[in-house]
Amino acid sequence: MKHIKPIEISSPFSKFLSDEMREAMPPPEYEVGGYFIEEVEMRDGAKLLTKVCVPDRGERWPCLFMRTPYEAYWEMGPANAIPFIEQGYVVVIQYCRGTNGSDGEYKPFENERNDGIDAIKWLSAQPWQDGNIGTFGASYMAFNQWVISDSLPPEVKTMYIDSGGADWYAAVYANGMFRHDCYTSWPVGNFGDKDNLEEVYRAALDTRPHNTMDERVLGRKIPYYQEFIKNTARSDLYWADSYWRSTLENPAKINVPICVVEGWFDHNVESVMAGIRRLRPEIAKQCIFMFGPWDHIGQMPDDVLEYPDGDKFGPGRSLLMLSWFDRMLKGKKNELVSEYYAIGEGKWHTLDFFKPDTEKVTYYIGADKTLTGSHVENGEYRYEYDPAMPLYAIGGSDLMSWIGGIGFSDRGPQLQPEYSDRFDVLVFKTCPLPDSLLIKGSPVVSLEVISSAPDTSFMVRLSEQFDDGRTVNIADSASSILLRGESETILKYTPGSKVVLTFRMCDIFWQLKKGSRLRLDISSSNFPMYHLHPNKVGIWSAIEDWDKANQVVCYGSEKSAVYLPIMLNK
Repeated sequence: MKHIKPIEISSPFSKFLSDEMREAMPPPEYEVGGYFIEEVEMRDGAKLLTKVCVPDRGERWPCLFMRTPYEAYWEMGPANAIPFIEQGYVVVIQYCRGTNGSDGEYKPFENERNDGIDAIKWLSAQPWQDGNIGTFGASYMAFNQWVISDSLPPEVKTMYIDSGGADWYAAVYANGMFRHDCYTSWPVGNFGDKDNLEEVYRAALDTRPHNTMDERVLGRKIPYYQEFIKNTARSDLYWADSYWRSTLENPAKINVPICVVEGWFDHNVESVMAGIRRLRPEIAKQCIFMFGPWDHIGQMPDDVLEYPDGDKFGPGRSLLMLSWFDRMLKGKKNELVSEYYAIGEGKWHTLDFFKPDTEKVTYYIGADKTLTGSHVENGEYRYEYDPAMPLYAIGGSDLMSWIGGIGFSDRGPQLQPEYSDRFDVLVFKTCPLPDSLLIKGSPVVSLEVISSAPDTSFMVRLSEQFDDGRTVNIADSASSILLRGESETILKYTPGSKVVLTFRMCDIFWQLKKGSRLRLDISSSNFPMYHLHPNKVGIWSAIEDWDKANQVVCYGSEKSAVYLPIMLNK
């Protein structure tokens, strides 16, 4: 074993998080020995810097492995490893190509499959791991697991995948609408001026045509971002025939139990669910799925709603991670089961979230801005959509700029206005609910619409209006007309004709309270959660000028309705 250095923590945040995790853990079984550095050679000769953090005694231990591109993890990685080292694990942190001293150029996503496969092959041959390896990591580090999950050596017994999914088209686009805030704030945070990120972010959003943003605002070409903003359809080769396809198909090839952890207020819920649903049944029944009241970094946005017992797994959900690895790598028996937290009800449920135990409750759009349980006579609502006067997002899961404190809104459930001053927002409400309803699954909104534009967008938001008048958002979705109905290819549209749009929202577990009203907002912008549609045909990021559009929402048929999956026998 190489020369071992002590793990030193200078960052107050890293030390705080490490100490908080340690306090939540069982009594230590070991002390921290320190770490040594390996330079792991990839198939092309590049060497990736790898920190191996070990306990104070012993020669072989069960091993936890993560690959990360983030500069902060030079210190935060070993700091977060300390609580697990004290439980008898060797924790290995590898820095992705071109980051933190590793050879090569960092090209987000591009090299992670080959490098990850090479790294895990190297790890499985090391004498200081005892043949029981588990991978772990959140967000980008979750992607790093999905992308190699079909190529695990027998020493890898499990993966712990947190806040990152397998379907990246679904993460980046909703029916052709780019999730602007998430996937523009990320390159701004990685490549922008660290001393002026908020100004850089605002400038990035304002740049038209947007495909010039990276060079004009960030001062460099960012190839992966260019691919994101020009490949708007799932059928585009970038998504259909690349490592993104491998990532999407890999869950069906996984041969080990995995633990998947996700928060209802994370932008990756749809992508995570897609990965889970592709697992083979015989593997899925051995897995643990945990969905709680968390955002992308595992916190609870508790400034509006309350989430009793939402933090029961400790800081960073460290107790959950430890329990899973103790079961899979040390053979310890524990009572860990899949659980799902019901927002509003404030309870954890032990159940099969994917079991068909719901009924569909339908609310139709009606006259006088109502949502009703019965059909009404035909009618229309009209408004003008002007991209130069966008409706700004207030809360929601598909936001990420809040992490850097540079966005327009906080994440998750936030209080919603009535929009009485907006001519371009339609607000519909039910009567007060006679009983509580527990939404379990994916709410769907269907709209029959007409537009004067050859292509345009519509946005929907479901909210709960409490009996005291406060309104809190539940879920959002968006669609362009040319990628309507979840089409994988671009369709045609004749201005002035009727078409039906389908908005399948991310899965949610949410209790609507007795006396509350269900509210549906319809508009054509929800910025910067989604990009501003220019009302023109073409790749949105290549278009510089905007047109206005006259929009029509038709009602009086099943084509304009809200469909809620309501849990039976709760």
